[in-house]
Amino acid sequence: MILQEDIDQLIIWSNKWLLKFHPDKCKVLKVGPVDDNIEYTLNNTKLEDITHEKDIGVTVDKDLKFEMHMQAKINKATSVMGIIRRSFSYMDCSIFTKLYKALIRPHMEYANPVWSPSLKKNIIAVKPNPFDANYIGDLTTQGKSLIIIHQQRLDLSLA
Repeated sequence: MILQEDIDQLIIWSNKWLLKFHPDKCKVLKVGPVDDNIEYTLNNTKLEDITHEKDIGVTVDKDLKFEMHMQAKINKATSVMGIIRRSFSYMDCSIFTKLYKALIRPHMEYANPVWSPSLKKNIIAVKPNPFDANYIGDLTTQGKSLIIIHQQRLDLSLA
């Protein structure tokens, strides 16, 4: 019940400074294998238990695996790649690189250190499938994914 005491202290602080918390906008995200049945309240209103929450563009789940966030990023990159493919009848390596840097890379870079794929299944999910009809080959990297190569460069620059 220590957390409930902290919530109560926040209420006292918010009342002092005339900043009200809206109970419907406050939620409880229990991180890790927590199976307690403790109900937390804010101004006598039960707070909703959730399994994931999106905040500043990053979806955080209870296991801190960020798989939902990664899937959303992959879906967005695939969607933009499809739009590029349908919009251009001719595309050489130079055009693709410019489009990639302008339209796809910003989606993949946002919060990259948080969601960087480390599991083999997630790394495979990020790589494009050469047998997929939507695949646009990258001539400059001998078949390696630009997304993976850029992520490796970003990881090295952050180290």
